[in-house]
Amino acid sequence: MSNQKNEYVSMLHSTVTALFSQISTHAILPTINLLTGNAHMKIGSGEIIIRDYEQLRAALNEDSEIIVQTLKLFDVLVLKLSQQNKYRCDSTRTNRTVSIALDDYVQMCGKPPTKATKDVMRKLLYRDMTLLCHISLGWSEPYGTQIKSFPLFRLLEQAHIEKGRIIATFSDQMADYLVHAYVTQYPVALLATDNRAPATYFVGKKLAYHYGLRQNRTKGSYNCLSVSALLKVIPTIPSFEKLEQTDPGHWTRRIRTPLEKALNALKNLGVLSTWEYCLSKRQKISDPSRYFQDYQTYSGIYIHFELKDYPVVKAARHKEKHTALPEKPAV
Repeated sequence: MSNQKNEYVSMLHSTVTALFSQISTHAILPTINLLTGNAHMKIGSGEIIIRDYEQLRAALNEDSEIIVQTLKLFDVLVLKLSQQNKYRCDSTRTNRTVSIALDDYVQMCGKPPTKATKDVMRKLLYRDMTLLCHISLGWSEPYGTQIKSFPLFRLLEQAHIEKGRIIATFSDQMADYLVHAYVTQYPVALLATDNRAPATYFVGKKLAYHYGLRQNRTKGSYNCLSVSALLKVIPTIPSFEKLEQTDPGHWTRRIRTPLEKALNALKNLGVLSTWEYCLSKRQKISDPSRYFQDYQTYSGIYIHFELKDYPVVKAARHKEKHTALPEKPAV
């Protein structure tokens, strides 16, 4: 377990960032429109389109999957957008172009800023920036007593590396939507996750958002989440229904073990201080193995967890500055 203090930064967060954090084209294959060449994916209330996907695959030497490193780059760009814009400012005053030093990005991802590391990172960043510039996302979300639908918004207009800095420009629609979203606390240690254990990123992002959600803190449920709810946001872990068709009888190895590995990895990274199985009211389970006999029983229990060094006081100050914790769940 990491003894280093876990750092948090305020991040704009909403339905669109939550949906985008659940994407893996390796786990969920996109459908290709043969007429347009675009790739389409459905996830929750959202629709993702990757424009000119076939041409993009050729340009990137078939390496065009949306993976954890793609999602982490988008997280960092949203973090920078959050830092440089006044919360819920007028759209005419939104600064849509963000930048971060390559050295800083490399270190945020838990790597040394050596020349060799930066050379590798530049190649990865070119791939992910190209992908992000080709992605549009449409979705629907609760709006008062109704459901509001959003048309396809392009994520980025452009992105490149210049003079040792990563520079990207959000689309007008996406930047305006995000600065009017909600503010949550993002654990920087989460950026040290990578594609070798992708479930760690998906689990960490969900737990961090759930932990900071104001209504969860009011109800006292902020540090308790059902196994079934957590599994829904991990595209790299198959659903039980799909597993019964392709690999029946092996749900422990394919579902429970990867989830537990992800939770333990988050503890080792310093994102979580503790985690354990519990019942719905955080009642301790003296013998968890009783709940591991079948998937239906297992999926009905909960996980009691604590984020390490979570800045509760800092979050309250943001509220005073009208950069409040989220008031409603994004997904």
